[in-house]
Amino acid sequence: MSLIDKFFAKMDIKPLHFGRKVGVSTSGTETYDVKKNGTVEKVEFRIYSGAEDTLRLNIYKKDQETDSKQQIIETPDDQDFIGGNEDFFTFRTSVPVTSDDEIVVKYENTDGSNPHRYKMNMEIDRTGGLLSNVFR
Repeated sequence: MSLIDKFFAKMDIKPLHFGRKVGVSTSGTETYDVKKNGTVEKVEFRIYSGAEDTLRLNIYKKDQETDSKQQIIETPDDQDFIGGNEDFFTFRTSVPVTSDDEIVVKYENTDGSNPHRYKMNMEIDRTGGLLSNVFR
């Protein structure tokens, strides 16, 4: 176990890591079963150079029992994805997740000539977040 993982284990923060090279004209999903209640507090991701908005990402939680979906980070008004080119994004959020949920990263590469890469880190706070005791 790495030093960072040991730190997060004491804080009861679950770090998640997603990332892949998305092939030419390819789409798909990466998923993580939550298994324990918590709150998604932070999402960071990088879209590597060359993508020029052809690599599209959408991050949401999906209730496995009801199949309902909720965005974890909001996308621009006229799009149902986030894209970029050599961009690094950090989103602070507070989206509750339960043991019935899964985190889904949907990716699509609309470039018909080149593969593109992304990496994503996400933190799920299982202790209720920094303000959990303030309002009790």
